[in-house]
Amino acid sequence: MNLDTGAFSTLITNENMNELGVKYGKLPVNKADEDFLYSQPVNLSVGSENYTVRLPIYALPWVARWPLAENMYGVVGWPEVRNNILRFDGATHTVSALPELPADTANWVKLKIYKDNLLFLEIPLSENKIGMVLVDTGSPEGIHLAEPQFNEWEKAHPDSKPLIFDPYSPVANNFRDDLHDIIHDENYWANEVQLGGLTFTHIPLRKAWRMEAQMVDYYMGTLGMYALGQLELVVDNKNGWAYARTMKEPFKKGDWTVDGSVHLNIERLLLNAADYNRRIGDEDSAMADYSQLIKSNAQNWNAYAGRGITREVQGDFVNALADFEHAGQLQTEDQEYTQLFCQLLRLRLGQSSADFATNVHGWKKPWVKTIGQFILGGVDEPALLAAAEKRDIETVNGQRCEAFYYIGALRLLHHDLAGARDFFQKSVATGEREYFEYQFAQAELARLDAATKK
Repeated sequence: MNLDTGAFSTLITNENMNELGVKYGKLPVNKADEDFLYSQPVNLSVGSENYTVRLPIYALPWVARWPLAENMYGVVGWPEVRNNILRFDGATHTVSALPELPADTANWVKLKIYKDNLLFLEIPLSENKIGMVLVDTGSPEGIHLAEPQFNEWEKAHPDSKPLIFDPYSPVANNFRDDLHDIIHDENYWANEVQLGGLTFTHIPLRKAWRMEAQMVDYYMGTLGMYALGQLELVVDNKNGWAYARTMKEPFKKGDWTVDGSVHLNIERLLLNAADYNRRIGDEDSAMADYSQLIKSNAQNWNAYAGRGITREVQGDFVNALADFEHAGQLQTEDQEYTQLFCQLLRLRLGQSSADFATNVHGWKKPWVKTIGQFILGGVDEPALLAAAEKRDIETVNGQRCEAFYYIGALRLLHHDLAGARDFFQKSVATGEREYFEYQFAQAELARLDAATKK
């Protein structure tokens, strides 16, 4: 399996399931949830350790299915390796884990790591702005630039023409030559490209795909393995920094390998499987998965939060509140939504929290602060709906999903069942299935329907 820092999780491909003896697990009711299906429990060996996990199953795009299927069983994603201090050495084409940060990195280019399930680096720009660059070891290519940056380069190089270059393996497998005509016919040859204080020379360059540009705000570009072949890169994700320098040695082509020092953190896989079971409505399996995670690591706040969401969906409000409170105690940042969920549950249970108003006052993110003020009564429904139309960190449609749910939740607390139903239906109608508020709204509608039938 390849190491892919551009993958959100370790996964296997659907083309090789039979060869691996892997079968699909429970399928989702909604076809919209079928982008990633999960396997039945499989045995996964990592070094001397053995785990039983469900793995995401990725359906290869048709353009890549026939050339990639025979030699790519799947990938190891960024979340499973990000606890290591990783060194990508373009000279030896190896990825290794280091016991500590090398002293010589103090003189390298220092770039902040953006906290995400993919490896993004923040590139400082002028006027205190940043650009996001994805480090994608799943891509054999050179540099992809966002459309504005690519258009600038193309304008400055009017005589450049597309080329086909000879790619090589991202990590550990051969990248087949018969992919050339499919995905490499839009590259250009750049004599020099500068990104974040790093200078790349004689490198393939292309405009980023639309899906890349949509992965993160302020997207600026992607570095593939051809680009990493010109670098020494040390990634210290725990401390939030990456260090890079351009190699003095001339670039050479060849396969990359991951040595045995790299440790895989399997907790994320277990959490992903639990979240998947919750999303498809297999709440009993989700509860078992979250509880297993908590038993193995009592400091995993995501597991408490996931179990809290599952319990709230099931209508177990007392224990859901206990899980959210525990999650909030373990979180060191980004506690706003956990505190929101706690407050709504306390109101539902006839409790109160003097700390909530103080917490909301200290929140920095405009959108979630507006939601908190709405719960406190300082913002009315029209103002909340108007704020939802102004994109903050979330998409506008995601903010609508949240706004409709929170309006419905307060109306429910005030015994306006018809009004609550209307707004819960609007929340679900946004189609934002990944949002917890969407899942809460679905559960509330089911409870309202059940109460009507009695």
